[in-house]
Amino acid sequence: ADLGLVSRQHARIEWDGSQLLLTDLGSKNGTTVRRWAGKVEGYEPAAPVEGTVSLRARDEICLAGVLLITRSARSFMLEPETSPPR
Repeated sequence: ADLGLVSRQHARIEWDGSQLLLTDLGSKNGTTVRRWAGKVEGYEPAAPVEGTVSLRARDEICLAGVLLITRSARSFMLEPETSPPR
């Protein structure tokens, strides 16, 4: 992953008091989210973020090749993406 493709104005992740929100700020290199649908279903296909979406535990966020995985309502971890989102 090339961290140079993610600008400070790429996206915003914020806690609004009840949920974690992700907003793409008009980034050139895109923001996608893969929703965790449960143990049986696994992950849904990656979808582009337009505007603001709420995040749930285990959702995967990709900011221009940088992968973030939500672990709980208020925490997430950063991992380099090793393969394209499915």
